Amino acid sequence: MFLPLEQLKYHDFTLKNINIFHQTPAYRILNPRPNGRRANGFLYILHGRCRYTFEGGSFELVPGSVTYLPSGSKHTFEVLSESIEFYRIDFDVVIEEEIVRFSTGPIKLCHSAGHACSEAVQRLADGYEFLHDSVAKTALLCTIFHSLEMESASKSAAKLSPAVRYLLEHLTEKVNCAHLASICYLSTAQFYNLFREEFGCAPLEYRNSLILQKAESFLRSGSFSVTEISEMLGFESVSYFSRFFKKHNGKSPSVFQKEKM
Repeated sequence: MFLPLEQLKYHDFTLKNINIFHQTPAYRILNPRPNGRRANGFLYILHGRCRYTFEGGSFELVPGSVTYLPSGSKHTFEVLSESIEFYRIDFDVVIEEEIVRFSTGPIKLCHSAGHACSEAVQRLADGYEFLHDSVAKTALLCTIFHSLEMESASKSAAKLSPAVRYLLEHLTEKVNCAHLASICYLSTAQFYNLFREEFGCAPLEYRNSLILQKAESFLRSGSFSVTEISEMLGFESVSYFSRFFKKHNGKSPSVFQKEKM
């Protein structure tokens, strides 16, 4: 299940399999695993600089930077400084018994984490490394989430907010990057690169994740048929909707609905 990070606050969720690791790797380049990253998680840079490169973009991290790394993500990690030190925080976010991913690729969440986030990361590392999940451990991760949510109200996010609002309000309509860029007063290239850096995916991939989330919600409710949901979401045909859903969810709408009822 995909869910934009900024929408997590609107859902009931649980956090599981929380682990934090202090790392000072000796390697200079780490190439993608064949099947992508094994776990969801954050990377918090303590010292040094690095670059993440993935399909469609790249960004650099410096001390204090935090990035989100989804499970299954295929990216290259390159150390740019003499050495590097960081905390890796792995976790699962679960909504209605499904593990959530916030993007398909890395997202740079902030250039410099605030005091609350830094303190929570350090307390998590000092007191809960290798320990089982607990109320205190979960609370610290929630503090990190909340702090990063506040950080996400950045200048980039503010610039892109008209496009995000448009996508939410016109979910069933066809859109293109040129129009989204124009309402943000950016060139198409500026808009695309900024959006990719801010959300970790292309604008239309983001829109698809919103449509998929809505479709899953309708199917779980059991109140609508697959054909009705297809029409409600603006698909030209139920077969096109079924192909779209299976491509992004891995299951056909009818199979998904049966499993959830």
